[in-house]
Amino acid sequence: MNQLFLIITLLVISSVSVAVFKLYVFYTPISIPAQTINLETPIINESKVDTVEIPQIIKNLNETNSKITGLTCDRLHIVIREGVFSFSLKGYLRYEKEKNFRMIVGSMLAKELDLGSNNQVFWFWSRKNKDPGLFYAKHEDYFKTRLKTPFNPVWIMKSLGIDVIDTQNVKIIDEPGKNIMVIQLTKNASSIPIVSTTFIDKTTSKIRSIVTTDTQGKILISIEIKEYENNLPRHIVYTWFEENKIMEFKLINPRTGNKSNPQLWEMPNMDQETDMGIE
Repeated sequence: MNQLFLIITLLVISSVSVAVFKLYVFYTPISIPAQTINLETPIINESKVDTVEIPQIIKNLNETNSKITGLTCDRLHIVIREGVFSFSLKGYLRYEKEKNFRMIVGSMLAKELDLGSNNQVFWFWSRKNKDPGLFYAKHEDYFKTRLKTPFNPVWIMKSLGIDVIDTQNVKIIDEPGKNIMVIQLTKNASSIPIVSTTFIDKTTSKIRSIVTTDTQGKILISIEIKEYENNLPRHIVYTWFEENKIMEFKLINPRTGNKSNPQLWEMPNMDQETDMGIE
């Protein structure tokens, strides 16, 4: 096994497996000696990734997800918790593979969020954002955006659990018990190396959670898909450990197969617009 993957595997097993589903408890990072990882070694190096055998459960899941063309939910309920404060939003969500996405939600007062994506660009707008206006970028400029907001349309699309799991350049671990772990070295929106681990439940053959850690094994973000309805997510919990934020999605009557009006995928025009892809 490649030395880098051995290190990452040990880190993920030791720090992620135990803590991943304790979503409402503050995470205390495990101390990892600096010399356990060579920071000068390229983190993303496809030529050094071992060839792995794909478990049948993953093949079956990918076959199921490949038949799902998208997701429609007309009754999306969101609860956001930050410390002792919480607030609720309601709206709708549309996703058509591969890049068409729209989520518009509001409070009792007004429209609060507009997130979207099409084949060229993605965007977000928040009424409460300290920097006013619409923020957007081309998909090819994603790693230049430094986008950290929980309302990242690219990230939310991936979190829905209905895309085909990438089995190239990954490490697959069949854990004793319930899970299969698919570990991938990737980058965040600031182009910083991170580790993304997808946990697949052997009992249900569905994605149970997706955990993002840094290369030292510290958990950054955890996504738990708590409930499915007809192979579509019905209840998702997102946790940002460093920011002490939790966001909960409840999708009432999610469905697939309906084509949306193409105008839905058009980026709205606003007086203030900022291209996040410009360095």
